[in-house]
Amino acid sequence: MVTKNQYEAALQTVLVELLKAVVSQTKRTAKFRTLLRRLDKTLRSLEPIMCGHGRLARVLDRPEKETKMFIYYVENGKEIVLKCSRIMCWNVYKKFVHANKLIRLDHELLRFFQVELQDNLSTRFRGLSLGGEVDQVPSSITKQAGGFSSSSNIPELPGVIIGFDFHLKVVKRILLKDDIQVLTVTAPGGCGKTTLAKMLCHDAEIKDVFGDNIFFVTVSRTTSFKTIVQKLLTHHLQVNNCELQTYDEAKNELENMMRKMGSEKILLVLDDVWSESELLIQDLKYQIPGYTILVTSRFMFSRIGSTYELGLLNDEDAKALLIHSAFPCDRSQANMPADLVSKVSFKLSKIIYHTTSVPHMIIYS
Repeated sequence: MVTKNQYEAALQTVLVELLKAVVSQTKRTAKFRTLLRRLDKTLRSLEPIMCGHGRLARVLDRPEKETKMFIYYVENGKEIVLKCSRIMCWNVYKKFVHANKLIRLDHELLRFFQVELQDNLSTRFRGLSLGGEVDQVPSSITKQAGGFSSSSNIPELPGVIIGFDFHLKVVKRILLKDDIQVLTVTAPGGCGKTTLAKMLCHDAEIKDVFGDNIFFVTVSRTTSFKTIVQKLLTHHLQVNNCELQTYDEAKNELENMMRKMGSEKILLVLDDVWSESELLIQDLKYQIPGYTILVTSRFMFSRIGSTYELGLLNDEDAKALLIHSAFPCDRSQANMPADLVSKVSFKLSKIIYHTTSVPHMIIYS
């Protein structure tokens, strides 16, 4: 029989090996450097837990099967990391798939150590007790983690949007179908899922259908059902002193809210949903006519509703985006040879998406 001490030693070993692999691949390849650096940061944030007296034991205070599966997953994660340098630059699909594996690995690490990591943040906040710093730090963290829009405003659109007209038309048509309850817009990070969701919220036809009942939520990695309902009641519906203690209480409050709206149509936008939040979407589903959920995610939730895959730029939009990014102030100066524009934009159209800044358009560069 394996003891808890042995599991602790095994977990420490596989995490150290994973970190070594991340460091070596970060130096070897530029293709996934952003994601590898994120993994590096996550693994180093775990060091106080691995070395702290009794902290790792608290993390492993869970069913033995779950611990064994996680150790196996981290071992497999090392192989995923080592494979980074073997993915060819030109193979966009394989880069997309492999990037999702790296993202999932980072999520699983954070999820497994979630309680202890939250304790780290709580301790840090308690230590900042001089002047107004305690209030400032949580607010900055909230901005980074994302949250609800204000009660009356959907997030603003970017100044220049290129290549969305077709997608807006198609997604709007799907959303307005009577039999659609959940629609997921999926694509790699940085391709414009959130921009498309904002466009839908600002669209005149969508506003005519849903009126003021358009709720926009940016979902963070550790957002719970209770937190979403509490924020929804507080920020969107102006319910004061709303502190939900349990999941059941949150469920009841959301049901009451739905009943009060009666026959009014409702659009709930869940932006940037992570793979581990699939059950959260299920919890927010209600068999109510006119209630629609729009999800944006890097992941597919094929068991929940319909899916729309946001595609690559076409040639014409790729050219327009290239010229806009290269000559943001004066398009008249864009005197590049036509064949050069075509060649560059063709290559960009295979690896870039609907943003307005070329440096941010390379997938996971």
